[in-house]
Amino acid sequence: MEALYIEGKQQGAQLDIGNSGVQTGPLPAGVYKVYTPVDVRVKIDAANAADVTPLTGDIVLKGNTEKYHVPEGSRIGVVAARDGLTGKFEYHWVGRSF
Repeated sequence: MEALYIEGKQQGAQLDIGNSGVQTGPLPAGVYKVYTPVDVRVKIDAANAADVTPLTGDIVLKGNTEKYHVPEGSRIGVVAARDGLTGKFEYHWVGRSF
């Protein structure tokens, strides 16, 4: 059975999904579980994750969750996979880095 380690961790501030990329601030190292109500593209980068485009990054389909390893100080960037999609992107630290 897979278990998530979230003790003492809060969900991060939600990001507004739209036609332009947005990003979190620098994050502590760890595994992050993300959720999106619309199709998005996701990028992890230490310098600039907001430059993710609908043609780059990993796709996360609406209503699904994915887990990503985020190195110390890196950011999660997100953009709508198609014009006109909007919603709130959620992320939560769920485990230690490997």
